[in-house]
Amino acid sequence: MQPALLDTHASRVADATDVANTFSARHAGYLGECATAWAGSSADALAELAAHWEAADAGLHGRVSAFSEAMREGGRRYTAMEQEHARTFTALVPKGTGAS
Repeated sequence: MQPALLDTHASRVADATDVANTFSARHAGYLGECATAWAGSSADALAELAAHWEAADAGLHGRVSAFSEAMREGGRRYTAMEQEHARTFTALVPKGTGAS
């Protein structure tokens, strides 16, 4: 065992610890600000993304609603047309011929 070597090593460890503590103390505020800014930016980005999704969802609901209404209108027109054709056919076929 070499006491001088152990003493040198212990001094280096102590110096490194002091440097780390000094760095931590000096930059704690900066690191905290960075973390806060990142969290704020993340929250802003998430809010923007949520707004985009809500707008896209609303647009999709609008398109589905319009398509649904078009399908209902098409059904109404088809039914009206079939009823008109049935009336026309009934008017053209003489009564009592058995062709109904």
